[in-house]
Amino acid sequence: RYSMVAAKGAEGSYAFVEAAKLYARALELAGKLPELDQREVGRVQGSLASAWQRAGEYRKAADAYNEALARLAGNPLLEADVLLKLSRVDQKLGALPDALNCLERARGLLGDAKGLEAARLNARASAWHSMVLQAQGRTPEALEWAERAAKEGEELDEPAIIGDAYMVMGWATSALGKEGSEALLLKSLAVGSVLLLTLVNAFGAKFMGRGETLIVAVKVAILVLFAATGLWFIEPENLSPALWPETQSILFGAGVLFIGYEGF
Repeated sequence: RYSMVAAKGAEGSYAFVEAAKLYARALELAGKLPELDQREVGRVQGSLASAWQRAGEYRKAADAYNEALARLAGNPLLEADVLLKLSRVDQKLGALPDALNCLERARGLLGDAKGLEAARLNARASAWHSMVLQAQGRTPEALEWAERAAKEGEELDEPAIIGDAYMVMGWATSALGKEGSEALLLKSLAVGSVLLLTLVNAFGAKFMGRGETLIVAVKVAILVLFAATGLWFIEPENLSPALWPETQSILFGAGVLFIGYEGF
């Protein structure tokens, strides 16, 4: 339990390699407790895989996801969820056929499963299927799957799925030379913006504070770069009072800058 708590804390600090090591430690200890539910062990294995995936260690992530599948056998929804994640890892490894195979296996497990979670998994599978097909250059098929994903996502009110679907629809429409690709991509961007703001609020004040710090740092870096570059283009003769505009114009310019900066 200590290793699990520490691993989640490390993930919260974006220390994914450290989190993966702690999850591995938890699994090592779990191996000494045969009475533990294998599904719970499988979930920890999935967390290990996710940590490696977020750390960019895709081969280790794939191995961990496959191990999780073995432990989650008999639970279709959990298996399907892991297969979708494994599919994304296969794509990162450049194994697009394997990525599609994972999707087909996930759909086979879901079958005619009912319920909200099954519907979400099916919609996620549709959106990801469209992306993989488009990456393979199978544009007409990708467009069909993207349209299906958009419909499923809208029925579930899932912004992430809707955004992914419209992105592929715009990409595929443009590749096929059809009109309307720009509108679809803009719609995807709009949905993505809403999702981003939702996630920021969902993660709480600490995450928002970090995000604000990052945004301010980027702004300051841009201003410093702009100022440093401008030093090379200063013409001292233009600083002569004789070239200054009227006082009214100076005050007006200062007012515009103040309002623009403060946002009033």
